[in-house]
Amino acid sequence: MLALSLILSGCSKPEQRHYPAQGSVTAFVATDTHYLAPSLTDDGAAFRKYVDTGDSKQLERIKAIMQAFVHDIKAKKPDLLIVSGDISNNGEKQSHVEMAKLFQEIEDQGTQVYVIPGNHDILNPWSSQFQGDKQVKADPVTPDQFADIYGAFGYQEAIARDRKTLSYMAAPTKKLRLLMLDTNLYQSNERLRRPETGGIIPSSTQRWIRNVVKEAEQEGAQVLVVMHHNLLPHSELSEEGYQIKNSKEITELFQDLQLPLVISGHVHLQHIAALEDTSPTAHAESVEPLYDVATSALSVYPHQYGVLKYDSDAPSWDYSTAPVKVEEWASEAGVQDEDLLDFQNSARQFFNDFTRRLVKKELMNAHYSYDDIHVMTEFFVNVNNQYFAGKEIAHRDQLILSDAYHLWMSAEPSYLKGYIVSMLQPYKRSHDRLTLSLSHINTNAASQ
Repeated sequence: MLALSLILSGCSKPEQRHYPAQGSVTAFVATDTHYLAPSLTDDGAAFRKYVDTGDSKQLERIKAIMQAFVHDIKAKKPDLLIVSGDISNNGEKQSHVEMAKLFQEIEDQGTQVYVIPGNHDILNPWSSQFQGDKQVKADPVTPDQFADIYGAFGYQEAIARDRKTLSYMAAPTKKLRLLMLDTNLYQSNERLRRPETGGIIPSSTQRWIRNVVKEAEQEGAQVLVVMHHNLLPHSELSEEGYQIKNSKEITELFQDLQLPLVISGHVHLQHIAALEDTSPTAHAESVEPLYDVATSALSVYPHQYGVLKYDSDAPSWDYSTAPVKVEEWASEAGVQDEDLLDFQNSARQFFNDFTRRLVKKELMNAHYSYDDIHVMTEFFVNVNNQYFAGKEIAHRDQLILSDAYHLWMSAEPSYLKGYIVSMLQPYKRSHDRLTLSLSHINTNAASQ
């Protein structure tokens, strides 16, 4: 059924295209919302254990966070909302249905929504609901169902769709194309009995990309690439499953097609990677710049989203971040929950407490003294708090002279020690801001 629908839509084009007549576009970028429908949990023992042993997502507050995000969008009125996957917590159909309703509310206010799936969204064996002390299976969604539920948010407006995946090309304006890439390997999930973490762009999709990007170039349009998985590495630590498996091949493809900017998610933290950081030949003048902007997870502290502005007259891209104003929404909505009314502090506390539990557990196994564990843990919490937000680590020079840092550096090799070293590397650029001039990139497309 899916193959047939993609073949039909991939071979057809709308009779007419209607574009806003505007030189600049503002898009909000959200990723990894991991929305869990409230009806799927009773806040019992099984759910509390799941949250406490998870990965610091604010699942019990995610509905409020999303309502506050909708409030921000209504107030700021961006032209577009781009959602780069992991919309649901673990692919629950009910979670997808509720998110679609929120997206419709956003579109009703005049903001166009475009979505792609993440590795948690489709055919997920972990799709669950929580009842008392039990975690039981909830209905997941198939690729067909995903495209149907989110039909109004990209798939119905697509000017081209890939035959093999849920990738599509959208044209929100005459001079801008969104290349929305499905990089997921959900066909493996049933065999693995878990969601496949890694991703890939298959050869057939690469051929499709070449065709639709060349068409965009002929029409004088700039192309923005959006995908869930990362194209470039966002950490010095070797972690499989975040970068797409054929990243070298796809990097060369994007270079050849002069696609300088990729928007991704998946890693949950805010980070901007550049090809020049990873390739010894990227410093050559003949090599075009290529950036992969990983926006931090909306479900994880500091609960922020990307603000991406495209100026077709310059032409240029400008990326920054903004926090969801949960407190403002809660106050205006008459919410009585003190944690929501003081969300910046309560969310930071939730994130830091999660980090503390994780670090202390590891350090206790290493037989440190209580005082050393406390000093090392608080050091880690402080640095990790800033690192996740994409902020330059404050007072770095003083930190690396501290007793806590020396305790970490004298520790046996471990993931946490490597993580400390990685976080404290001097930043080559800001990770929450990027301005990219396109005047020397794809000048044929920019000038038409």
